[in-house]
Amino acid sequence: MPTRYFPNTKPEPHILDQAMSFLSILHPISDELKKSFQEKTFAVTMPKNSSLIKEGEISQYVYFLISGIVTGYRLRGPERLTTFISVPGDVISAIQGIYGGVPSKDNMVTATDCYFVALRTEDLLLFYELYPEMNIIVRKILESYYLIAHERAVVIRMGSAKEKYAYYLKNLTTATDDVPVAIIASFLDLKTATLEKIIRDEARHKLQPETDVISLLERIMTEGKVFQQKRLTLKGLAAELGISAHELSSLLNSHYHQRFSDFINTFRINYVKDQLKSVVPLQQLTIEALGDEAGFSSKSTFFSAFKKHTSRSPLEFARETA
Repeated sequence: MPTRYFPNTKPEPHILDQAMSFLSILHPISDELKKSFQEKTFAVTMPKNSSLIKEGEISQYVYFLISGIVTGYRLRGPERLTTFISVPGDVISAIQGIYGGVPSKDNMVTATDCYFVALRTEDLLLFYELYPEMNIIVRKILESYYLIAHERAVVIRMGSAKEKYAYYLKNLTTATDDVPVAIIASFLDLKTATLEKIIRDEARHKLQPETDVISLLERIMTEGKVFQQKRLTLKGLAAELGISAHELSSLLNSHYHQRFSDFINTFRINYVKDQLKSVVPLQQLTIEALGDEAGFSSKSTFFSAFKKHTSRSPLEFARETA
């Protein structure tokens, strides 16, 4: 089987922190495992339509998806049948041969430009022997794989195309707003044109005009400060507005010209900036605590988002406005 070689490029520390936070959600990880993870992992960037693994190949890497979308598929005649959709926060490998011993039955490709933190399968096997918590983490990952497979088996057996899409929105959507309609359609075993018509019809029959939705959105963001919720998702915010996740994604793109994560982080950064301009809060709170209060899940995520939006670190901004 072909071997893929990657340059040994180390991820930025805040990216490594993000990847390890994915693991720690599943189970606490020891300092020893963190150190080995830092030593053995490397950064991988792939453009859209790149192949991670092809059917029949042996899985040689485990990928921690930091940004972008990856899909798995099998061929049904000339057609691709999407078997899974992976978004940032997911761990990607061949479910057959996750340990590197069995050829994959799925093809895996990038649906968008992607950035990964990668680990060689041989190092994963070593982690099993050295760190007991790694066995628990991978067991939970495998459980999630089987759950996704079960959910998909349920959804493709449901009656109408509209029912399939409603089930997807309720049970299978994620925090990302970037999954193309064509991929969702393939996952649901629908024609893309059919799903596009369902989405158009739902938008046409919305009870609330778009202006009302925008007004409600801005009110719950500014007055309700929902951006302070660390686990706020596209699906969760859409539910508060009484619309679907796909409708909210379209609204953010068309009206605010932002993705969901950037939209939420804009409010979080503005909140921190307002606090930094006030002398009193700075006497009571550290800059890191302000990031936590604003809704950021970690120090590294906060600092990275702040610099992206302001081109300065929080400390630099505070000094300039003091």
